[in-house]
Amino acid sequence: MKHPEIVNKKLHKIINDGIEQLMFISDFDYTLSRYKDPNGNLASNTPQLIRHMVLDKHPELENMYNEMVKKFHAIEICPLMSNEEKIPYMVEWWTKSQQYTIKAGLSKLDIKEKVSLSNLNLSAGFGDVIKFLFENKMGNIPGNLHIVSNMMIFDAQDNCVNFSKPIIHSFNKNSSVINNDHTFIPDIEGRSNVFLLGDSLGDPHMDVGIKGENTALKIGFLNMNFETYLNKYLDLYDIVIVDDQTMEIPLKIFEYILSQQNN
Repeated sequence: MKHPEIVNKKLHKIINDGIEQLMFISDFDYTLSRYKDPNGNLASNTPQLIRHMVLDKHPELENMYNEMVKKFHAIEICPLMSNEEKIPYMVEWWTKSQQYTIKAGLSKLDIKEKVSLSNLNLSAGFGDVIKFLFENKMGNIPGNLHIVSNMMIFDAQDNCVNFSKPIIHSFNKNSSVINNDHTFIPDIEGRSNVFLLGDSLGDPHMDVGIKGENTALKIGFLNMNFETYLNKYLDLYDIVIVDDQTMEIPLKIFEYILSQQNN
């Protein structure tokens, strides 16, 4: 924590306003999912799972995929570029990835089978994979959990033929990509406090545009390049969790908030 007194003030505000005023906003990519597997290796994420499926059908794309990831990931995590400078590159990256996915003609069944057979720690990026993951692990998606992501559009044969618009990338994950008539808008109206979890330089801004927002407690997972990014993360997040593959700290904080509701 860079400013413990601010964190303490935010916690007391959230507690005093009550749990009914609180909403959770979380990234999935290496936030709710692990950055490393139990052996210490980099865990797979949703784009990687889709990429493997595409390459199974079109192995000739492997070199192109590798070059694309090498180029655009370096831009995504570059501490010297502003978010605004990165956005055109992120749009280009996602546009190309989606084009390859459409070309492969992946089906709902393909994805469901891959998810059910996989022990991967998945990440957001392709919302349908997250949806199928929740359904596979939990039976269904809780009514108060809403997925905002790049969703596939399937034809009558359940093959992917397009994607939802606009493209969602690391630096526009906020209310700008949500229509005012979205079905979950009534669920979050009136909730003025935010408990936010993220892992990237763009994630602290996921609450931008929330109507009536009062207080946002932002917790960031710093998973790599600790010396390079720590000060930057401390500027963006209220609490920074370094190289931790658990949710212990956020859960303890939320348990504390809950425990104070009856006091």
